[in-house]
Amino acid sequence: QTALKVFPNPTTDVVYIQSDESVYIYSLSGKLVKKIDAAPKNITVSNLEKGIYFVKSKNKMVKLIKF
Repeated sequence: QTALKVFPNPTTDVVYIQSDESVYIYSLSGKLVKKIDAAPKNITVSNLEKGIYFVKSKNKMVKLIKF
């Protein structure tokens, strides 16, 4: 089973995403806002509006709070 790690959560500017698979960030309304290829990544989220987002890989999902 592939791990999906997202931290810090909640966040304001940058989030670290660790996954062996591609990862997708969706808004609460279901709109795809960002796609991240596999491998650990520091992702800038300061351009995203405050709110709740879902970080999904093939088999995992993590709720991300941006404030």
